[in-house]
Amino acid sequence: MALDTQDFEGLVAPALEAPPDALTADLASRLERAVSLHGGQLIEPCVDEWVLAERTRIETMYLTALDYLVVHHGKQGAHLKVRRFGELALAMEPLREDVHRHLMTAYAAAGRDDLVERQFERCRQVLLDELGTDPLPETIGLYARLRHGDSALSPSLSALRTDLERARREVDRLAIVVDRALQHLRQMG
Repeated sequence: MALDTQDFEGLVAPALEAPPDALTADLASRLERAVSLHGGQLIEPCVDEWVLAERTRIETMYLTALDYLVVHHGKQGAHLKVRRFGELALAMEPLREDVHRHLMTAYAAAGRDDLVERQFERCRQVLLDELGTDPLPETIGLYARLRHGDSALSPSLSALRTDLERARREVDRLAIVVDRALQHLRQMG
């Protein structure tokens, strides 16, 4: 395990010295090799403080490497690699909206509107299920721009407003149904 950790760090460290959008093909290849070494949590059953700190440090490096690879391959238009590395990151941190946004952007660049839609829905659903909240405004805004093209911001905002108004009407309709059901139950008992 120590050798894998040393090899992992040796491959990752030089690549993380530059910003993710400056990653060269050679550094990306190093990160891909490093990611392939990751076999799960460091000394998984152990909960000693030093192990937890080291585990967190390595997992952070791993997630950063994945993020760099998603950004790099997104710029290259390699949406299959973006999906592969993005899915690895989301398997560990499904609430990372930045990863969801990187995936949506890469899919849009590859002309895969269906995958943009699916990724946004997945992001929205996991946030709703886990936190009871909607995506951040920047995630919603990105989705609206990608869905309607970057050419005009106002149509995107208009479409977003239309979607939200439709959702409000649906919530109002559901509130009426719930009120009627409660009233009926009160009358029964």
